[in-house]
Amino acid sequence: MRKFANCVPVFKKQLAKNVKSFKELFYILNKKNVFFGIFPEGELNKKAGFKKFKKGAAYFSYKTKLPIIPIYMHNTN
Repeated sequence: MRKFANCVPVFKKQLAKNVKSFKELFYILNKKNVFFGIFPEGELNKKAGFKKFKKGAAYFSYKTKLPIIPIYMHNTN
């Protein structure tokens, strides 16, 4: 299912595992015409407001030379 949906896992506690995930993600973003969603806070936020943004989204945009298109999701629960 993960391959079918172009999902790439991110491991918060096992950072070394992310090398393979990030390489796979760069391949998907550079070779396929797909959209990619990332929560810039590093996780889902179930409370009102924002948490501090992580660097991941900017890093992927820089490395793949793809634009960031911000989207705000409100009352999605």
